[in-house]
Amino acid sequence: KRSVGRKWCLNESGRYSAAVYDRGLPFDFRSLTGTGQVFDKYGNPVDAIVNGSGKRIFAPFDRQLLPCLTFDSDTLNSVGFKVEFSFDSGVTWQVIPAAISSLPSEAGIYIEEPNLAEMVDKLESEISGGTLDGIQMNLFTSLADDKLNSRSFKADPNEWHTRVRVTASIQLDQRLRTFSDVDPASSGSPFHHTAIYDFSDKYSFTQRTTSSSFDSSGLPAWNIDQGDKLFDHLTAIRQANEDMSINGLFTLDRLWLGEGAGQAEFALGDGIESITGRDYDLSASLNNATVYPEIIEIIYLGQKQKMNLVTRDLRLAQEI
Repeated sequence: KRSVGRKWCLNESGRYSAAVYDRGLPFDFRSLTGTGQVFDKYGNPVDAIVNGSGKRIFAPFDRQLLPCLTFDSDTLNSVGFKVEFSFDSGVTWQVIPAAISSLPSEAGIYIEEPNLAEMVDKLESEISGGTLDGIQMNLFTSLADDKLNSRSFKADPNEWHTRVRVTASIQLDQRLRTFSDVDPASSGSPFHHTAIYDFSDKYSFTQRTTSSSFDSSGLPAWNIDQGDKLFDHLTAIRQANEDMSINGLFTLDRLWLGEGAGQAEFALGDGIESITGRDYDLSASLNNATVYPEIIEIIYLGQKQKMNLVTRDLRLAQEI
């Protein structure tokens, strides 16, 4: 099997766990802060990182390892990926030069080197004890020693001697979110219209965490928080569409003709104070005075037994 010893992944989706009725945990989310309980598509509980509101920001779905946020200050290029190997259960780590690529459809790497036995322990150590006693320590012989000694990573991760550690970036599920609320001083409308804008291609949040092996390296990182720019953009959109008007159409569900008296209860020029039953107060403050939208047209829809009231801009309304 050509992927043996070459393909290393987080198992973030749980695809390499046990049978569906006993899948166990995928990548151990508990090693990260803010964990909570969610369930996979088979109904089995898994861990996921959640925010302060209990919303999950990293759930068990396929992902991809991305280049590090750390970059070279001279070239301004990312340092890429850092892959380290350990042959003593993670006590010591070393970088062994090799051709390694990032898996395109899951969070992991693939070692492209033709011969794994040429990825030799830099300490030039030998395997001690067991069937391979005295054999040169390299990636292939270390894996073989783990198997020959029936060590199990799933049963007890501390038993497994051969380790691979990758420093990379990964994208979470949580979006950068903000909102721009209505400004009572500039908007006379009691109706709060909500619009959602997707600026995923414009604004982002990236951060190199303290757990990164580059955190104490002295190299800079692309730590970006464009939340303020996103807020300014949303505010500009709101202000461009915000004015002092309730200029629109009110449809009444029946003809209001004065209850048989022939004289309607309202006429052109009247102000609409509120909509009964809807709890909409249509009053607004303008120049320290209270104003209401004025009726500028009444349209009777006899066949539909309805009528429309057309109102005009509050800036033209009369003071009460």
